[in-house]
Amino acid sequence: EKGKEGWLPPLEVLWADPTITKASGDRLPLVWNPGGPVPIVIQRSSWRKDGAFVCLKGGSPSAPHGHMDGGNFILELGGVRWAHELPCEEYNRLEQMGINLWWMDQKSTRWNLYRLNSQGHNVPAIDGALQRAQGKASIIEVKDGTANGEGSSAKLDLSSLYPAAKRALREGVLAQDGRSYALTDTFVGLKSGASVTWQMVTRAAATADGNVLTLKDGGKTLTVRAPEEAVWTIAPAEGPKPLNTPNPGATMVSFTLTAGDVDLKIPVNFTVEK
Repeated sequence: EKGKEGWLPPLEVLWADPTITKASGDRLPLVWNPGGPVPIVIQRSSWRKDGAFVCLKGGSPSAPHGHMDGGNFILELGGVRWAHELPCEEYNRLEQMGINLWWMDQKSTRWNLYRLNSQGHNVPAIDGALQRAQGKASIIEVKDGTANGEGSSAKLDLSSLYPAAKRALREGVLAQDGRSYALTDTFVGLKSGASVTWQMVTRAAATADGNVLTLKDGGKTLTVRAPEEAVWTIAPAEGPKPLNTPNPGATMVSFTLTAGDVDLKIPVNFTVEK
């Protein structure tokens, strides 16, 4: 978020690659999967300002400074950021309140914090439970078809974060033209009657009509279509006070589906108006 990490940009001077110029920008890769202990996948439609940008995050909540955000995503379409990450909490304030920020167990008071636990991130929840602190989201497949005009896709295995499911997958497919993105969650082996809540933080103006969510920001409109049986809920992205810092202007959009006797598949489609 702007203004929150002002000490980071100067580091770009130290790590910048001087061989990369504005002229070479169009030759940079559109899909980036660097690996590492906290893996991410970045997908782009182009390097233009109005190009699409998506980032999917793996890793474990138990990592240093970790959040319960395995599978979290940030989304920009049409030059507008629609799916947001909330700012970090101020550690000193929390330690003065008695929060043990350095105990990463499931029962740690660290996970009472909205910005740190899975309630404040763009990740699903099963029966309202938090993600498993010792679990880890892994990137299991990345496809880059951008050279052939086919867009790109990334698949994450979230299974160890969700013990209520035998397997949990999240897959994102970005269209080459940068106008649409499809995110699909698949849960295998849920108990019949289990509830799965899909959620996303946004700073756009939101209205809903059944399973169709409309977001407006910067003169652009994004349509988010959930499964037909879904009903969108729009609420402030806020945790209980006084423990949690307010998030003015942030909204949590969500819907909840119930698992039947078969695997639950949740496709969500994003389309920006031209």
